[in-house]
Amino acid sequence: MHLTDARDFVDRIGIHGYPKNILINKEGVVHQILDGIHQQLDKEGTVVAGDGQEIIREIVNMLDV
Repeated sequence: MHLTDARDFVDRIGIHGYPKNILINKEGVVHQILDGIHQQLDKEGTVVAGDGQEIIREIVNMLDV
């Protein structure tokens, strides 16, 4: 979901940087707010975008599967 014209919402939940991943559980309650792009070091020590596994782990934990 992409939020537009959501200044009141982002101010209320305290978001100061973008992008963010907002994990919402089955009951519609915000479970966790994560930074949108996880960064990691490649073999040469260069900072690169993560592979997405960290968000997958959080979703699996949230769903308790």
